[in-house]
Amino acid sequence: MSEVIEESFSLNDCTEWNRRYEKATKENNKKEIMSLLGEANHLYMDEYFIFEIIIKLNNEDLTEAKKNKLIDQLNKSKIVKFVSTKGEYIEINTRANCIKIAKLSDVVKEIKKDKNSKESIERKDKYSSVYVSQVLPFQNSIVMGYVCGICDKSRRMHTWVEFKNNNKEEFVVDYEDNTIYNKEGFYFLKHAEVIKKVDSDELRGKSSVTKGSTSEVTKEIIDIEIDMGDDR
Repeated sequence: MSEVIEESFSLNDCTEWNRRYEKATKENNKKEIMSLLGEANHLYMDEYFIFEIIIKLNNEDLTEAKKNKLIDQLNKSKIVKFVSTKGEYIEINTRANCIKIAKLSDVVKEIKKDKNSKESIERKDKYSSVYVSQVLPFQNSIVMGYVCGICDKSRRMHTWVEFKNNNKEEFVVDYEDNTIYNKEGFYFLKHAEVIKKVDSDELRGKSSVTKGSTSEVTKEIIDIEIDMGDDR
């Protein structure tokens, strides 16, 4: 069944704020950036710093040296205790929790092919989540909600996919980020708020997203086994 949480605020101010902030950053207008940040009630500088490095790690073609340099930068964050790598997975241990991430297109090779396809370019964010959900061969949920970037005024609508692996651990697949997160880490980094959650079974056969030459996503993702550990 669908789970619905009533929207409690308007996105108009946030949409305009995001437009102005994007323009200011492109122009490197530091005065305007500081002014915009001053309008926020809550700043998420530490979380955003970590998130930006995750985006670089999972969306740029990096040499091992450049990857290690980015990991060194993570270790310099004042809220990060230590970072460790386990194969394709990275654990970022903060003072509050442990963030687990993996590069989606490395874990599921078909995603890399899809991201370079015409269909991927034409799809919008919400349809990319529907695409991921419907081709996954196991139970999952599509979630629509709010996420934040550098502050609360950067809030925007977003969709992602949630599932449990064979060990009943909860994960998030974010197609836009090309990242698999542990659920706790995703919600912590993005200050995510759920508006609506729909089981994948409810959408099967109701969307044309998976018709045509859409690639099959393998069962590999369900077999992710990340040692949650005891360090928090």
